[in-house]
Amino acid sequence: TISALQTYFSKERLKLTTRNEYANLSIYDLKIKDWYFIIVLYFKNEKLTHLNFYPRDEEKNTSTWDNFDPIKEREYYTQWMAAQIGDKSQFKWDMNQAGRHYSFSYTWGAVGVYYDFKGGTFNCIMSF
Repeated sequence: TISALQTYFSKERLKLTTRNEYANLSIYDLKIKDWYFIIVLYFKNEKLTHLNFYPRDEEKNTSTWDNFDPIKEREYYTQWMAAQIGDKSQFKWDMNQAGRHYSFSYTWGAVGVYYDFKGGTFNCIMSF
């Protein structure tokens, strides 16, 4: 729950955004093993629906829009995801085909790297 996460991480560490029955909870610079993450958890009516996560191998995110490179970001996230799930398929993106994502379905949900065609950005998503 949102309140359990606020208790665990402390309210000061999290950013909560709410609108009607929807809420987003953002956690910045969360270290898990050798990786640092930005994690955004999405709730509808207090139920977790999915989360976006952005793995980095550096503690502070120093990127800005001035040095934003979507191709580099896409390759970083895709290679990172493939290593985590043991995928050896050498997935290739087809940016001319809307809805094409690097994703895997499981009995509990799905995980993958998704492209936001409107925003022009990539992110890792886990949905339930």
